[in-house]
Amino acid sequence: MAFIHIETKDLRPGMYIVQTGESWREKPYLYAKPGLIQTEGEVAEIIRQGFQDAYYDPDKSQIAKEGNNSNDLLVARLVKTLPKRTVSLQEELAQQNESYNNCVTQVQSIMEEARSGHVDVGSAQPLLQDIIQSVTRNQDALTSLAKIRTHDEYTFAHCVNVSIFSIVFGRYLGYEGEELQKLGLAGLFHDIGKMRVPLNILNAPRR
Repeated sequence: MAFIHIETKDLRPGMYIVQTGESWREKPYLYAKPGLIQTEGEVAEIIRQGFQDAYYDPDKSQIAKEGNNSNDLLVARLVKTLPKRTVSLQEELAQQNESYNNCVTQVQSIMEEARSGHVDVGSAQPLLQDIIQSVTRNQDALTSLAKIRTHDEYTFAHCVNVSIFSIVFGRYLGYEGEELQKLGLAGLFHDIGKMRVPLNILNAPRR
């Protein structure tokens, strides 16, 4: 039997998710970790991470015939709390692709100044505002860029990525305004201590 395409909000314990070979770069919101979904919590976690679609194998699945009302309620509550998107993923990606690279470059500059003991936190505020505004329009754009770009300028891209995911999670928790700014700032500078560690230690070819 052919694999069945399904929205993640309709996943149920007992469904066997399959890897379809689809490119992550082309379909960043296709959940493709193979295996049996065993609990309601796993379904909730998949949705919380932002995955929107999946494929499952009905032959390998062990779906109970009785409806799972508690799971229906859990998923419905989670989907209801997800922030609404005001623009399409494609539109926001086109706008943020270059902005993400610029953000990494600016963070690199700020972090390298920290080697001399000077940290200009205020200069990061415009970056945080750009991230918050983009996440408000469509959180999927920056989170997909963050997942793809972790290999470029690792330390600085990592700091931007942590800030992005912190802000996305903060919005999920209901944070707004100054709380969201502080959360994003903490993510942006969470690794700043590394700037005072000698490079020969950071780049040492050992664990």
